[in-house]
Amino acid sequence: MISSLIEITELQHIKIEYINQEYVATLIDINGFEIIKGYGSSNINAINDLHKGLI
Repeated sequence: MISSLIEITELQHIKIEYINQEYVATLIDINGFEIIKGYGSSNINAINDLHKGLI
């Protein structure tokens, strides 16, 4: 089992969903607007894809 330093439930401005057999991580601003999305085969891959889109 892989231990995680960050609990997904602690991420207040990232929404994780499972849509059409794919994880979607969405960055949400303070007003609730969706800013950018990342996609992947796991929630970590989706967050990494979201991060790649920011750089």
